[in-house]
Amino acid sequence: MLPMDDPFNFYKNIKSVRVAAGLSQRELAKKLNISNKTISAYETGRAVPPTTTLVKIAEITGVSVSDIIRTKHDTDKSNIKIIDRLDYIEERVSSLEQIIIKLINEK
Repeated sequence: MLPMDDPFNFYKNIKSVRVAAGLSQRELAKKLNISNKTISAYETGRAVPPTTTLVKIAEITGVSVSDIIRTKHDTDKSNIKIIDRLDYIEERVSSLEQIIIKLINEK
C-alpha cells in the first residue's frame, strides 16, 4: 500500500525510470505496443499499469519492479514484504516469458 502522504510517488517513479533510461513517452509506448497517452496516464496516476506492463517497463528501463514502486517509506515492514513479493512475481514472470520464447523457437 502506498503511503498516504505521497500517493503519487509510484506514478512519479514510472516517469523517473523512463527519463533515466533516456526514453520519451512515445518511445516507451512503442516498445510496450501501447499509446503514448497511456504512458502519460500511468505517469500522472490517471491509470494503473497492469502487472505485466509494469514488469516490461522495468525490463525496458533496466530497473526492478521494486525500484518503480519503492517509496521513501520503505522501511515499513509491510512495504518491504510487498516489495519482496513483487520481486518474486517479477522473477516468475520473467522465467515464464523465457520458457514461452524457448517453446516458440523450438517449433
